[in-house]
Amino acid sequence: MEPQQIDRIVEEVLRRLGQTRPAGTSARVPASAPAPAPVAQQAAEQAEPTHAPKIFLTEDLLRKRLAGVEGSVVELAHNEHLTPAAQDLIARHRMTVRRAAAPNPAKPAAEAAPAAGAPTPETAAEATAAGWLGLIVERPSESVQGLLTALAHDGLMLTDFTQTDCWMRNLQGLCKAVDAGSVSAGVAVLPYAADAVVLANKIPGVRAVQGTRPDSVAAAVRRFGANVLIVEHAFSSFFEIRTMVRLFAAERTTPTYRALLETLAALER
Repeated sequence: MEPQQIDRIVEEVLRRLGQTRPAGTSARVPASAPAPAPVAQQAAEQAEPTHAPKIFLTEDLLRKRLAGVEGSVVELAHNEHLTPAAQDLIARHRMTVRRAAAPNPAKPAAEAAPAAGAPTPETAAEATAAGWLGLIVERPSESVQGLLTALAHDGLMLTDFTQTDCWMRNLQGLCKAVDAGSVSAGVAVLPYAADAVVLANKIPGVRAVQGTRPDSVAAAVRRFGANVLIVEHAFSSFFEIRTMVRLFAAERTTPTYRALLETLAALER
């Protein structure tokens, strides 16, 4: 059987699986909760205890992921697998596949990151050192729900700050938590991003960037230490958002654009 035929079969199976939702599940994130719970922990409770579901990347999906990404290394999650046609694409471009290690078991609830309202200095320092990311989501689709599960499988530590039905209030709470140091950075997954970027950058200490391309997100972190990432799930693919969030959550270095940082500090006095 030709690799392209296998890809078409895989795509059809994935399409049919996507149309079927297990009984009792919902595509909507709860609008409010008494305290934010780590998304990684929520996903771990719903997933199988020992085996993450396999995700197959066809040639077409792999091309979309690689669009706009420089370098010769393809990053895969521990449960992602390439179809034969996708493997042929890797071979033709002489690229190297690097697979992430399987995530450690989720932290128990007692060790979760603090609530957005009043983090203590001890828990704030622990969360920041561990690389916790605050998260808000507005009007999530099934694709966004799958994204959150995938990020949890990647081992990212996400704390949900979606506390009300108003994205503006949720975003303000997230940005204030970033500025206070209760989380190391924040990610907002919204249908539209421009207005959210304007609002976030009005809060002192916040350097928000709109996620459009993985390389621009990486540059924003490297150049001026962007600490809030806002992505549009209405116009970005699953793999684009996943790649941008993973780049945003990577280990950070000292920002290089000192002139901009000094100007921002003077304006915020």
